[in-house]
Amino acid sequence: AGYSMTTGSDNLIMGNEAGYNITTESNNVCLGVSAGYKNTASNNMFIGANAGYNNTTGANNMFIGNSAGYTNITGDSNIYMGNASGYYSTSGYQNVCIGDIAGHKITTGFNNLLMGNQAGYNITTQTDNVCIGNQAGYNTTADDNIFIGPNAGKNNTTGTVNLYLGKNAGLNATGGSDNIAIGQDAGQNLTTGTNNIFIGNSAGYTSSQSENNYNLA
Repeated sequence: AGYSMTTGSDNLIMGNEAGYNITTESNNVCLGVSAGYKNTASNNMFIGANAGYNNTTGANNMFIGNSAGYTNITGDSNIYMGNASGYYSTSGYQNVCIGDIAGHKITTGFNNLLMGNQAGYNITTQTDNVCIGNQAGYNTTADDNIFIGPNAGKNNTTGTVNLYLGKNAGLNATGGSDNIAIGQDAGQNLTTGTNNIFIGNSAGYTSSQSENNYNLA
């Protein structure tokens, strides 16, 4: 632990090869086998085997969980908590990913809030998404969406500026944009429709390619 340390100060390093490359840096916590192994920055917290393993100059990060933020290199101000959460992040910043493999494929994306097992799993370079709930926004590769609830917006890929609230809300929506679906199963089968508002359990359940509809269940 702390093998290369020279004049660094206020570091807490525990675990085989944890903080291996830290030299003059300060205020780091590296706990776990190879946690923060390549780190050469200050003000990071890496807890878990291989957490923040490849981080070099990224600062002000908190990675907690086995291999959390594993490939992060220069990304700043990220919070990745959960097994392999934010695993592929490289230079993404100001992301919060909490849950097992939440935000797993983020690379350069920023300003995303992903909470729940596999939430926002396929987000890579995208920004400004909120996915809260198990597999919420799982397949999304678009920007500016809010998906809250288990499986909400799960299959969205290119759709932007959508608001899906409730279990399975907008579940099968893929490319539709500017939609609002609030309630369990609301807008569940919407695919490419745009500018729709569905409010209530199962509201707009059978709508697929609809546009400019208002449905109150």
